[in-house]
Amino acid sequence: VYKRQLLFLIPGFVGGFISSIFVQGITDAKLGFQVRQIFPKLRTINAQGGSQIAILGISIGISLVGGLIIGILLKPCRIYSPTESTLYAQDEDLFCLLYTS
Repeated sequence: VYKRQLLFLIPGFVGGFISSIFVQGITDAKLGFQVRQIFPKLRTINAQGGSQIAILGISIGISLVGGLIIGILLKPCRIYSPTESTLYAQDEDLFCLLYTS
């Protein structure tokens, strides 16, 4: 796995997982009002936490399947084949004023 993909995967996974844990601590006393009066068809606390974990798993599954499909479709095209010169940033491209004479 490339580091770029982990840049988006880790915060999303951690945020989804932690939010499902924090929802367990929500009570009417902590909020200062009764949530059921505003949202009468609200799930129970345990059901909400379980739903968030399930949706997190579904989201990761959809992204993995989508990535595999796109990878399989684009592999024959060879749109991007990295070479040694494109793996690293070239200073001449970024700082052209420094290299002009």
